[in-house]
Amino acid sequence: MTSFAEKLKQYMKRKNITVYGLSQSSNLSVMDVYKITQGECLPENRELVEIIANALGMSPFDKKQLMESYEISLNGEANYYEKKCILDFLQRLVLRNQAAVPQNTKAGQTGEFAAESKEIIYGKQNVDKFIQILLEQETKEKETEIYLLCQPEYEYPYQILAVYGEKLNLKISQIICLQGSQDYKAKKYNLDCLLKIQPLIMSNSDYQVYYYYDKLESHFHNLNVFPYLVMIGEHILQLSENYQCAVHDCGREAGKFFRNIIHDYMKEVTPMFVMKPGVNDIINTYNKAINEKIRGVVPVKKHLIFSSMLGSVATPFDVSMDYFNVNGEMGKLSRTFLKRNKELENEMLHTTTEYKGFFKESWVREYMETGYLADPYYKYCNKIPLESRLKVIEQAVRQIQEGQIMHYMLKPEAIVMPDDLYISCFDNAQVSLLFRKNNHEWCFLVLYERNMTDAFFHFIDTLDQSSMIYETEETLWRLQEIVKEYKGAGSEKEDEER
Repeated sequence: MTSFAEKLKQYMKRKNITVYGLSQSSNLSVMDVYKITQGECLPENRELVEIIANALGMSPFDKKQLMESYEISLNGEANYYEKKCILDFLQRLVLRNQAAVPQNTKAGQTGEFAAESKEIIYGKQNVDKFIQILLEQETKEKETEIYLLCQPEYEYPYQILAVYGEKLNLKISQIICLQGSQDYKAKKYNLDCLLKIQPLIMSNSDYQVYYYYDKLESHFHNLNVFPYLVMIGEHILQLSENYQCAVHDCGREAGKFFRNIIHDYMKEVTPMFVMKPGVNDIINTYNKAINEKIRGVVPVKKHLIFSSMLGSVATPFDVSMDYFNVNGEMGKLSRTFLKRNKELENEMLHTTTEYKGFFKESWVREYMETGYLADPYYKYCNKIPLESRLKVIEQAVRQIQEGQIMHYMLKPEAIVMPDDLYISCFDNAQVSLLFRKNNHEWCFLVLYERNMTDAFFHFIDTLDQSSMIYETEETLWRLQEIVKEYKGAGSEKEDEER
């Protein structure tokens, strides 16, 4: 029996509704309702699930639970949770700047510590308060080094560090143990870790994460009473597994001892991602990524773009060069980068067996209205004239019609995502994300951990088979209508000027 059938029968029993009664109130045949409740088949679509839920008089919460069980039965539990984690990650990119300072302690409250001291702290709230007191003692003028050797099950340290990252100069290095197998539970655990550390990824801190593969149980069955460690400056907190108890060490000797241990660990771990803020760093990091692709990834079987905007492959080279035709070092650097990127794109178009891009209609319309791209370089670049903007949309239309490059328009209500996001997948070997952080500065992140890259790749690769996009014909029609609309607007403007 499917998860959906079990959940449906539970609600029917709770409401005291029979198969016949549900068929009457939902206008479905008795046989169809019987087959669905026995798990022999699923409702044909989500609209039918909605009809069944309304017929049962479900609350919004129960309706959501029933829809979730339908998705699990339809796609499988592993695929459902993989997709859910990616959608949650995208939604949290929209919710930046939502953090508030936790109220465990008042701003400015500090504690007095001896130059060399040791004490034991009991209770999760007291541990939380202690971490915040340590952060309150730091100043923005100097960089504060923070080391985290802990799993992200307990989310408070990540939230408080993200908040203080807005007003302090924090350099945070973390080592996480991830699951190395390719089964569903391992992938889900690793993706959950990514979601839980996302507040720090989005913060203004210099944040780097390293990982190693092991069985998590090994940390807690080797008589290690305090398996986690948080180090803020010269203050060291050794934490119990449940964060209910901590041992605090303070002083230069203790700091030197634990820092040496951490540096030894760093030699044995692998970066989960490389993250660079700022326009120059983005270009330099992307240039390095291009070199890696040319040397190690090409030929690429699948190139996937998930973005608010149309992929650069839809932009004619002359339009791109006009856009970056600005003076100064930034213009020179950008044009050099653009040429190399276009060379890579052309090479890949001859070797890539499949190219799929996903974009938002709202971006296309904003682009047509403003003449600027939602990217890190717009403030350094020229406004693109309407004629050139139309070239981009027309080229995308031709590429779809020719079938070599497929662009799919995302339904606006299907995915909550920022208007300034760009994700690129070269097979499942490397995933690159371009987005804005909490301070609205652009950031370029290259993700390496294989379970995470697999999840992003699979999510984007299967989007064209989902209900989140418009069919190819409707995508074409919508793009062609935009071209007609703005060609007409351009003609009217020319008539007015005459």
